[in-house]
Amino acid sequence: MRKLVIALAVTLLVPTAFAANDGDKEITAKAQFLVELTDHIEWQEDTNQAAKDNVTIYVVGESPVTDALLEQAAAASSESREIKVEVVSVNDDFTGCQILYLASDDLGVLAKVLKKVNGTKIITVADAKDFARYGAMINFVVEDGSKVGYVINKLVAETIGVKLDSKLMDKAVLI
Repeated sequence: MRKLVIALAVTLLVPTAFAANDGDKEITAKAQFLVELTDHIEWQEDTNQAAKDNVTIYVVGESPVTDALLEQAAAASSESREIKVEVVSVNDDFTGCQILYLASDDLGVLAKVLKKVNGTKIITVADAKDFARYGAMINFVVEDGSKVGYVINKLVAETIGVKLDSKLMDKAVLI
C-alpha cells in the first residue's frame, strides 16, 4: 500500500514539475525578448541620444515576467547603456518610458494605456491574445504550448515612427 501511495505521489508531482518548467521557459523567453527588443529598434532622429543609450521598460499589471525581466535587464546593462525596469499602474505617468509591457488581459486597461501613449514613441508590448489587433505594437503568442512567438502591428510601428530591423520582422507574424 505504501509503495502505491509513493508511486501515485510521484506520478502526480512529475507533470507539475514539467509544467512549471515550461512556464519558467515562457517567462524567461518573454523577459529576454523585452530586453533584446532594445537592440532591434531604431527610434527616429528626434529622440534624444540619452533615450537611445538608456532604455526604460515599464510593466503595467502584475506579471511573473517582472522578476525575470529585472534580472535580465540588470545583466544586459553596461557602463554605456542602462536598461531600467519599473512597475507602474495604468494611472501613472509614462514619461521616460521607451517600452511598455502590458501584462493585463483587460481590454479596458489596454484602452487606457493606448490613449495615454497616443502621439508618443512608446513601444507597446502586450501579453493578452489579439491585443496587437486592438492597437498594441507587439503581442506575445504562445505556440505549440510553450514556444513564445510574437505578432507585430506594422501600422502602429509606422505611426509612432520606429524602425524595426529585418531580423525582428522576419520572425514575426505581421498584421
